[in-house]
Amino acid sequence: MSLSTRISSLSDVSPAKIITVCGKGGVGKTTLTALLVDELSRSHYQGRLLVVDGDPAMTLHLVLGQEPPSKTIADVRDETSLSAKVIRRLPAGVSPEQYVADRLKSQQVLTTTRQRAMPFDLLAMGWGEGRPGCYCAINNVLGHLLTQLLSRYDLILVDCEAGLEHLSRFRLTRSDLFVTLTDGSRAARQVADRALQVAQSVGMTIGAVARVEQLRPGDAAQPEPDVIPLPFDAELQQLTAWGDITALPANNPVRTAVKLLVLKSLQLGGHDPAERIRAALAPVQGG
Repeated sequence: MSLSTRISSLSDVSPAKIITVCGKGGVGKTTLTALLVDELSRSHYQGRLLVVDGDPAMTLHLVLGQEPPSKTIADVRDETSLSAKVIRRLPAGVSPEQYVADRLKSQQVLTTTRQRAMPFDLLAMGWGEGRPGCYCAINNVLGHLLTQLLSRYDLILVDCEAGLEHLSRFRLTRSDLFVTLTDGSRAARQVADRALQVAQSVGMTIGAVARVEQLRPGDAAQPEPDVIPLPFDAELQQLTAWGDITALPANNPVRTAVKLLVLKSLQLGGHDPAERIRAALAPVQGG
């Protein structure tokens, strides 16, 4: 059975699983996230997928070859006041939460699109607080709404910013697969280790941890045994610079490496996920 067939057969894994991609700025988190989405589409993933762009630079849609989101969570937050005066003027029966939910809907913050034939929703978080004042009320309401939103999906993929601010703002209490990406440098490895420590220290439940290392030109693909190596690829670098990785050939070695991560992602929730992952990957790793 081919790797793509094995991935496709796992499309009905439930309940919702959350995958977070974390690491030092500039190591390629957005490119890796985009490749994960594209490989899910090429593997005919059937579940309900939410992709969250947590990087303030907001380039994930570019790398995927998608249109930019109309609005971000930050836009709605900055444009929406929940002062006592505003709350008093709300129509009868409309709660502050419903008021903000209506704003999110009217501003089309959640974009439904397709990657190849696979439908998915794209949500951009945007920048941090940009104007003076207290954000406690609006952030609290947004937190509740985002928590409700997460329950609608089978798989949630979060491209984190260099820090982990959006993990707490999104009220993520767990990460079923915590992906750390490094470029092999000491600084990048320290940031990746620190990200995991911070997530655990704030009470997140961490399921599996996938350590991915972006190799540099000339590096042999021989990292530590528990690390997934991403080969350096000049064609991918060029496509990323121009903003669309979908043209990367199907037999590209980077795609092969990412497929292993996709398979690991979709194995989440099995009766014995570690054993199933080892059994599924053994023929690939030995080939």
